[in-house]
Amino acid sequence: AAGTATIGWVKEGTQVSYHGKGYLNLGWLDPRTPYLYDWYDEYPYDLQAWRDICGREAGAVLDLACGTGRVAIELARAGKRVVGLDFSPAMIARAQEKAAAEEERVRRRVSFVVADVADFRLGRRFRTAIIPCFSFHELGTFEAQQGCVH
Repeated sequence: AAGTATIGWVKEGTQVSYHGKGYLNLGWLDPRTPYLYDWYDEYPYDLQAWRDICGREAGAVLDLACGTGRVAIELARAGKRVVGLDFSPAMIARAQEKAAAEEERVRRRVSFVVADVADFRLGRRFRTAIIPCFSFHELGTFEAQQGCVH
């Protein structure tokens, strides 16, 4: 059943909607998490692979569980239009902060949205959708995994 969680350390009394599917790790909502997550920026080992994979298709890329935008911003630098989606408002805020520091040509190509990767509607379709960095395993139920890929 859908519900809300009160997350005191995001902002006292903040209500965050979720879908109660049994897979939600509220630790991702902690505003400190994005800065720890950014350590991945020091390990660009996979970025060329994502550029190659996403460069095969025309059109925008949907980056699911985009975190702080490491892959989305890199794809935008490479000329792709990218929509990054993540459940964590703190992660999206950090992604937007990082994108704002990029050149205008990159900023125009990337946008970010807060949404549940297991249950979202963007009102558009993408030929390419990715979920980098083992994020799919965070969807701890078959129902959540199905929701993500449909």
